[in-house]
Amino acid sequence: MIKNITMTSAHFVYIPVIFLLGLFTGTLLSIKQDTSRESRRGSYRVSGELLISSFVLFGFVFVGTHVLHISRSPHAVKMALNGAELFDRTPSYTSTEVYDRIASFTPAGIALYKQFTYTTDVVFPLTLLMFLTLLVWFTAERAAVKKRFRFLLISIPITWFVVDITENTIIYRLLDLLPSKNETLAGLLGYITTTKFALLILSIIAAVVVKITGRKLIKPEAGG
Repeated sequence: MIKNITMTSAHFVYIPVIFLLGLFTGTLLSIKQDTSRESRRGSYRVSGELLISSFVLFGFVFVGTHVLHISRSPHAVKMALNGAELFDRTPSYTSTEVYDRIASFTPAGIALYKQFTYTTDVVFPLTLLMFLTLLVWFTAERAAVKKRFRFLLISIPITWFVVDITENTIIYRLLDLLPSKNETLAGLLGYITTTKFALLILSIIAAVVVKITGRKLIKPEAGG
């Protein structure tokens, strides 16, 4: 059931990002390809159908985890925490702030939050990672970007995913240690979250830049 949906700082990032990704993907696929060039180069590794399928999967998972009130969704965790916001929705940059927020968490909310960090909050980023890597490779292939530079571009969303999982690990560790504290991890949490969102935006910018300027800025590599 969809009801009482509240907007958080993360929604102001994710919703425009998803809209732009969909718009950009649709634009890419609407552009007619040079079939004679493609026949010389051979089939692309990432087809339009594969890209669209990954976006549909990502969109489906986003709706299930961020719009519908399913078990272990961000909304379900927030409700279990008596309305307290999740750390990756509203970052805190000092250990004092982090532990002040944790102090307001209920035991049931803490238990559900811990489960969230290794279930829902892994599945969703994983589908987004799949789409982003395919999107970057899709644009890089059609811009005739050198293969070694393609891998460099793909490293951006991969790094984003690693940072996201690192954030989850820190949150789980902080909650699992209670009532003990780890001031170092707590102090790093907000900066990890900010880095995560920066890398997400950078991943999209990389695909857009390659699409617009790839042929002009990077010398094509024969046959690859």
